[in-house]
Amino acid sequence: MTDPLIRTKLRLPFTRPELVPRPRLQRQIRQGLRGPLTLIAAPAGFGKTTLIASSVAEWGCPIAWLSLDKDDNRESRFLTYVIAALQAIDSGIGNEAASFVTASPHVHAEAVVASLANDLDAFGGEIALVLDDYHVISSQAVHAAVALLLEYCPATFRLVIVSRSDPPLPLGRLRARGQMVELRAADLSFTESEAAQFLNDVMELDLDVGSIAVLEARTEGWIAGLQMAALSMRNRGDIR
Repeated sequence: MTDPLIRTKLRLPFTRPELVPRPRLQRQIRQGLRGPLTLIAAPAGFGKTTLIASSVAEWGCPIAWLSLDKDDNRESRFLTYVIAALQAIDSGIGNEAASFVTASPHVHAEAVVASLANDLDAFGGEIALVLDDYHVISSQAVHAAVALLLEYCPATFRLVIVSRSDPPLPLGRLRARGQMVELRAADLSFTESEAAQFLNDVMELDLDVGSIAVLEARTEGWIAGLQMAALSMRNRGDIR
């Protein structure tokens, strides 16, 4: 008996409507979508998932989303969820691949991914798959399946990986070929103007320019740090 699919893993996470616009990062992401891989890698609290989830409406292609958890280190479960995510866009994608996964307890990932690649090629249009929280994956078999996906899939396929650390994929080769775009903590950190908008517009504080500059410098633009600082300042008489 196979585990039932948790459909919420295939849905975009909730994002607050009053987000700080980040056009400079969205431009970089759109540039990444011209190639096979976009990697967003930074520690917790840098707004990685929020950035991607709030940007997908501008991508101009169908988006398949998969929020990963530690149980997805089972190769068959991971591939099943990848297929389900893509089938949310087109039910004709991955039917043969799904039958390969369930046919045997020993998954032949190369056959599964090859079949999936053929279906994506037949789909014709551009399509993007987001793998969120990829840092929970430690299985070498799963990493190998993702590497095959990058190798086999057509030029119309885009993979977006959101992670706290670099995945063990052939990143060096993709960099050398100019086939990936990377966003790191330094890119995701709030600038002083973004920090001002977050603190005064989103968190509804009334901070002067000097206070904002101090907070941005001390947190180094770390979004979670700015949020904790803002929460601690609410309802305080002496904010400075």
